[in-house]
Amino acid sequence: MKISYDKKIDAMYIYLTSKRKQITETKELDDGWIADYAGEELVGIEILDASKVLGAKLGFKPSRYPSAIAHTIKVKK
Repeated sequence: MKISYDKKIDAMYIYLTSKRKQITETKELDDGWIADYAGEELVGIEILDASKVLGAKLGFKPSRYPSAIAHTIKVKK
């Protein structure tokens, strides 16, 4: 999993797969929450107005991050 944040447009993208896949469908899950699919596989989620949406819930402060951040989270099997 990889997470990136674009400070200019205040959008966060959560990559749910490490391999780049062709997006075949995009669905709006809720206001500002967008899911990308490759076939039936969910491959990513975009959160628009991330600082507003996540700020109150997670203490997210975009001013503490550069214009783009990337994190890799390793999941133990």
